[in-house]
Amino acid sequence: MIKLKVMKGLSKIDGTFTRQQIQKQIWIAQGRKSKDFVNRQGYYADAIQEWTRQGLIKRQLHKGIYCITSDGRLYACNKKEWLRRRREERERIERATQILNGLKDSIANEFEHLIGKTIENVRYLDAKECGDLGWKKAPIVIELSDQTALIPQSDDEGNEGGALMIYDFYKQKTDVIGTI
Repeated sequence: MIKLKVMKGLSKIDGTFTRQQIQKQIWIAQGRKSKDFVNRQGYYADAIQEWTRQGLIKRQLHKGIYCITSDGRLYACNKKEWLRRRREERERIERATQILNGLKDSIANEFEHLIGKTIENVRYLDAKECGDLGWKKAPIVIELSDQTALIPQSDDEGNEGGALMIYDFYKQKTDVIGTI
């Protein structure tokens, strides 16, 4: 209820407002008199941070200056519609996440044949191989025991040879095998 009252109060302010004005709106929403407002820190920062995260208010470039967003105005004038839109957005994100997770699992399964292969050789692509691919950068080639090779490229389309990051999960350290 306090959040709704604060958003209604802030939506009446034309343009930007200060952190102190937000605190004053919270003070009023708590049932206190405007003339008795005292600028104190209290727990205001928690509410302001949460409302910013929810997209109701937005912090401007200058410290302590905010503005109400279109979502904040919608919340102030039609909370049910705001909640409906948030629910739809969460559902859309959940569906997209499920699709992506399923896609990641199916793609990962496509490469299970690599499990158990051993590295037979490590080298860089030579000039002729780079020329055949139309690449100017020579990436590392990891040749496996079944006569296949892993060759990093810059994108899915194979537009250029790419670098390979090596991540040590145990030591939590990274290294890079760059192109030449």
